[in-house]
Amino acid sequence: GINAGANIADAWAYSGTLGAARIAALNGIPAIAVSGGGPDSLEAIATWVVELAGTSFVRDLPSFNYLTVDAPDVPLADIKGVQVVSRARGIIKFGAQLERTDPDGSEIWVRAFGGRQRSPSGTDAAAVRNGFIALTTMQADEQNLPALRRLQERAAELPLWNTE
Repeated sequence: GINAGANIADAWAYSGTLGAARIAALNGIPAIAVSGGGPDSLEAIATWVVELAGTSFVRDLPSFNYLTVDAPDVPLADIKGVQVVSRARGIIKFGAQLERTDPDGSEIWVRAFGGRQRSPSGTDAAAVRNGFIALTTMQADEQNLPALRRLQERAAELPLWNTE
């Protein structure tokens, strides 16, 4: 299903919709996570995604890869088209604010907040902000094999394990 609100930039990491697509990709199933859109645009977006799902591009996605589709929350007539873009990084800042302290002195963090910075062109956040549907590729297998090889080459530099 299409969930409300776009899962753009670093917010993808908190998305159940992307989590479901990621699990599918990890199991070898081509997947598309779809987010956003205005109330009168959901049917058109769903129709377009069904067409996208039938393309050879989706059928031929490499193992562990999936797509995200993020639509702006605007009337259907205001959607300008589709852009294939990269994921914006570092533009959404999350944090929490101390609301109160318990009588025993322990801190309780209960209020979350966030902020956004302007996103660079060519990214999902910029596309959605400018009225376009953003199409982005993602990879579910987060293992970083080049970094693993570098670490293996330098394993002698790791501290020794000593339980005495």
